[in-house]
Amino acid sequence: MDGVSELYSDYEHDFTALTVALQAKLRDLSSGTVVGDQWKTVLRAAERELDEADELLASMDNELHALAPPTRAKLQPEFRKYKAELDRLHKEFKKLSSSPSAREALLGPAGAPAKFDNATAAMDQRARLLQGTDRLQQTGDRLTSAHRIALETEQTGIETLQELRRQREQLERARNTLRNVDSNVDRAGRTLRTMARRLATNKLITAAIVLMLVFLIIMVLVLKFR
Repeated sequence: MDGVSELYSDYEHDFTALTVALQAKLRDLSSGTVVGDQWKTVLRAAERELDEADELLASMDNELHALAPPTRAKLQPEFRKYKAELDRLHKEFKKLSSSPSAREALLGPAGAPAKFDNATAAMDQRARLLQGTDRLQQTGDRLTSAHRIALETEQTGIETLQELRRQREQLERARNTLRNVDSNVDRAGRTLRTMARRLATNKLITAAIVLMLVFLIIMVLVLKFR
């Protein structure tokens, strides 16, 4: 979609993939295809993914508010669907985690306290830390990419302004040239008008001289034949 930031698109892609994985885990938990320790492992994994989905949705919300109003208005209906879907998954997880199957998997048969598996807990904590580190790395990469795009956009803007400045200078030079041409045309027009007046004056003088010569010739002829 036009106007959507790369960071928002990445968050949206990760959120969609995570909710698909969550739905699969919750189906496994509710269908009874996993039991015992495996049920407990899947439940913990679903809990982790719910936490990650909450973080992704919060990041999407922050990025959404940074977008232009027209783009934000287009994305908000889809964002509300994502939020509603995550709320539904939370409710389904809460229902499954409080079910008899969950109590039996976590506490053992007849509610007897289960022995905590320190190795499993340590591995679970390590997995959380690794996922958190990966998430931070991905966010850092996205921020670096966004910063690079911002720098490229800034450079493009500077080059555009420089090009506009050059074009403005060319237009100003062209305007000055046109002014000079207009001034030269005015001077040429005045010169032509002066020459036309002089030509008319010369014609009048020539005509007067011709008339005087004709008059003198007539007078000579009259005096000669008188």
